[in-house]
Amino acid sequence: MSRPTLGYLTPTKDVKRNLPAELFIDLATWQRIQPFLQRQGDDASEANPLRAVRADLVDRFITIVDTAKAHALAGLFERAKIALTGRPRRM
Repeated sequence: MSRPTLGYLTPTKDVKRNLPAELFIDLATWQRIQPFLQRQGDDASEANPLRAVRADLVDRFITIVDTAKAHALAGLFERAKIALTGRPRRM
């Protein structure tokens, strides 16, 4: 299974845990995007790329948040889900 490219489930450098999943879940949930963006300064230390094994992935996440493109990204997710629901399922 491939992992998302924004750092979800990225381990910390000490490899004892992953970065907090709720940061990524909030970004992927329509009703949580605005509150997430409003508190992004408070949560910035939680998604600090210097704490992550894959800092490059977390940098992408921070770029999405810093440039306020969370709603645009969520829109892309929704369009992809809609497109997939019209396709026959593979077994």
